Amino acid sequence: MNISVILMTHDSELTIPATLQAARQVSDDIHVVDSYSSDSTLSLLDQFKVHWVQHPFDNYAAQRNWAIATLPLKYGWELHLDADEKLTPELIDEMNRLQDHFPSDIDGYYIPRLVYFLNRPLYHGGMYPIWHMRLFRHGKGRCEARLYDAHFYTDGRTGKLKSPMIDDNRMNLSEWISRHNAWADAEAAVLRSRQQGGGN
Repeated sequence: MNISVILMTHDSELTIPATLQAARQVSDDIHVVDSYSSDSTLSLLDQFKVHWVQHPFDNYAAQRNWAIATLPLKYGWELHLDADEKLTPELIDEMNRLQDHFPSDIDGYYIPRLVYFLNRPLYHGGMYPIWHMRLFRHGKGRCEARLYDAHFYTDGRTGKLKSPMIDDNRMNLSEWISRHNAWADAEAAVLRSRQQGGGN
């Protein structure tokens, strides 16, 4: 195996078992950064015997970049997942074929994400495919420092994997609306900052 996996958790007991079960099929080096869960997340991580640390959550980009800079990764490629993002069997097969012979001229791969909400896949309304840079060479990728909708990037050449990962969203409708309202507020703050000559 040539891939290390990095996961973010916070009160993730509903989704983390399936995410870890799938991740173990592409890596024997799994690291979790937990932002002080109060449910059974940590005991589940112990059951799966993964390496986990706790770190205060400021924002998505800061947490991701802290993980990249700090964790003792075993391999030269990094796969970044959220606690509710599960690799499909097809993606697992595709990754395992790839990691036997990573091309020397490619530094990162985009993966299509398929969102499930209320147990149904969202294929329409611009929801699929949503491409995310999640697999890249160690030292070649970072998460952009944005308050809203931060993504990973790499300066090198990139490719695309065909098979999707599943965003197994377990929010109820009320929480879904509340989260989207918060994201809309964050996006508005970013736009205001740009108009006033700020960053992000």
